[in-house]
Amino acid sequence: DSGVYDLIHPNTFAEVSLNEGEMYGFRYSLHGKAGTSFKIELDDEVLAEGELDKSEAASGSGVV
Repeated sequence: DSGVYDLIHPNTFAEVSLNEGEMYGFRYSLHGKAGTSFKIELDDEVLAEGELDKSEAASGSGVV
């Protein structure tokens, strides 16, 4: 697959398969009402968490 996962309301999760011992990068871009909280998790690990500000957007990246 392309490795791109679009979650559009009402969807709240996507299943991914990762190979143990390999490094993966990820990016996220969220849009919604100001004050909306979000959390991105992989199993029990929180990768990103926050709240949309008055710009009504949040984005970031990381490595797992």
